[in-house]
Amino acid sequence: MNLDLDLAITGILGHQGNRRLQAIHNRFSDVNVKLISDVPGTEDKLKGLASQVGCDWTVNPAEALAHANIDAVLLCTPTYTHASLALKALAAGKHVMVEKPLADQMGDAERMVKFADQQKLVLQVGYQNRQRDPVRAASALLKDGAIGEVRGAWARVGHSQFVGASDARTTAFLNGGGPLHDIGIHAIDLGLMFMGRFRLARGFASRGTSLLLGKVAEIESAFFTAVDGRMFQVEASYIDVHPYMALLVELQGTEGRLRIDLASSVRGDSALDLATYGRKNYDPARIAQLFQAQAIPYIGYETREERKIRGHRLTFAFPDDCWRADCESFLRAIRDPNRFGNGQDGLEGLRMTAAAHASMDRGGEPIVLDSTLSGFGA
Repeated sequence: MNLDLDLAITGILGHQGNRRLQAIHNRFSDVNVKLISDVPGTEDKLKGLASQVGCDWTVNPAEALAHANIDAVLLCTPTYTHASLALKALAAGKHVMVEKPLADQMGDAERMVKFADQQKLVLQVGYQNRQRDPVRAASALLKDGAIGEVRGAWARVGHSQFVGASDARTTAFLNGGGPLHDIGIHAIDLGLMFMGRFRLARGFASRGTSLLLGKVAEIESAFFTAVDGRMFQVEASYIDVHPYMALLVELQGTEGRLRIDLASSVRGDSALDLATYGRKNYDPARIAQLFQAQAIPYIGYETREERKIRGHRLTFAFPDDCWRADCESFLRAIRDPNRFGNGQDGLEGLRMTAAAHASMDRGGEPIVLDSTLSGFGA
């Protein structure tokens, strides 16, 4: 199906806006970037960028969202703006892709998902880490039964970009609700992808030192429990010593484990570790065959065995093409809305962070995940 889609990108001058532009401009034959926008005061930068792209520009977001010749909008703006901008775009009949998290309030997120469904339009959250090569490789190995049944998982995500900052980035209002809601949502999304839905949440936070001016938690941890008792632990930190976001996820199964290492911005690569003590016998030929079928490239492979446990380490090039693949999933959703893009995955992740924050406010009391939680700061 040829889309012939005309696109607007709002928040184009930020990091995410630039990444989305590079991922989609001139990379799809049936998609055209027609309009870019950002805040007043950026006119000169917008004019120059628009000249390079060959598109129009505006500092009026309402114009970008309601433009008659625009079919879809990429919202690359701060979290607190997501609900109002997305609802306006949906009301104007536009498909919407919004950066994570879906919104900063549960009620807003639920309204967004419901309204997109009523309008029969695509609403999708940008979760580019799903498209990272080690994550795709882990999915292929899980489907192949490499570690048996997944019984538990843990994840750690962090960076130190806000340490010593003295501006508004260190307030929960602008950074998206603290580390769990802001960057931990990446790990939570992968937990949902690999393990399905959860029922209970407990949350804990470390606050109060001068590193972040005491305005927002430095470290937040959450423990999620599924109906069948499986456990998922997430730690999100704003004081982890990484210039960019580092993400580790480990899946523990009945026949082994998988560890996904996305700390790639520091080292220049990313990795996947597989350790097995079950019946599966993986060797370089089997790994190559499995990944070739999924078009998953890797640049290195090592194996070793100790005490009947066989270990495999695969390395992957960085940067990979995850941003383009994430945009492509949005386009697939527009082609087939029944397959992707109803916003429910973003809503479920937000439900988990809201439950964890509610638990933090109640001294770690277990919270049942449901649609009545109001979200951070409500």
